[in-house]
Amino acid sequence: MKKHWGVILLALIIVIVLLGYAMAFTVRYQEKALVLRFGKIVRVKEEPGLKWKWPFPIEKAERLDCRIRTYEPVVHQLKTRDENTVLVGLYVNWRIVNPENFYKTFNKPQKELVTEAEDAIQKWLSTALNVFSEYN
Repeated sequence: MKKHWGVILLALIIVIVLLGYAMAFTVRYQEKALVLRFGKIVRVKEEPGLKWKWPFPIEKAERLDCRIRTYEPVVHQLKTRDENTVLVGLYVNWRIVNPENFYKTFNKPQKELVTEAEDAIQKWLSTALNVFSEYN
C-alpha cells in the first residue's frame, strides 16, 4: 500500500491543476468579460487580471474586445437633387462601452456579435446617405 501513495498524490495534483485550469480565466486590459451561468449574465468583469468562475457546464466566460474598431464600407456613388454624381466615403469608429447591454442586444458569439453590430451600423449609414439626395 505504501508504494501507491506516490501515484495517488500525483493523480490528486493533476486533478487539482485541471480543475484550477477549468475555473480560471484571464481578462486582458483591452477586454471586458461576462460570466454566464447557464446562459444568463451573472457578473461583468471589467478590470484586467486573473478571474475565477465555476467549471464549464455551470459557468462560461465570454470575453469581448473593447478596443476602438473602424468600420469602413465601400465608397457610395449617389445622385443629388440636381442629378450631379457625388462619391461619398464614410467610416465609423465604434467600441463596446456596456458589454452587458451589447451581449443582450445581439446574443451571439463574439465574431458573430461584431458582424451583427457592423450590419446595424450599415443600416444606420444607408439611412444617413439618403440625405444627399435632398440637396443640390
